[in-house]
Amino acid sequence: MSRFNPVQSLVSRSLRAASNGKACLRCGIEDGTICGRHYAGIRQHLYGKGRGKKCHDFAMADLCASCDAVLSEGAAPKDDWQKRLMWSEEFQHYCLLTLMRRFSEGVLAINRGSGNG
Repeated sequence: MSRFNPVQSLVSRSLRAASNGKACLRCGIEDGTICGRHYAGIRQHLYGKGRGKKCHDFAMADLCASCDAVLSEGAAPKDDWQKRLMWSEEFQHYCLLTLMRRFSEGVLAINRGSGNG
């Protein structure tokens, strides 16, 4: 079985800017601190994370500063694998919801003329 492992992270100004003025997907607050927070879970290296480099911009979640602090890498319990896995899955869930939001807003689109869609 082959794995897709991105060699290069995508950095997209339009994906990042699309977080402005949105509500936090985790708590619903609209406090001006919402931005695209890059996934920092157990699989972050599979999404392009490296030294001094954030994950691919598809692995971002629209979160407020408070929710980011809860889900940030340093907040994950190092000694409890089950909790780390649950925390990582929750972060991935918000990343997927963010992609769905971007698609519904027209920030992301499928090129139907490519023959792949």
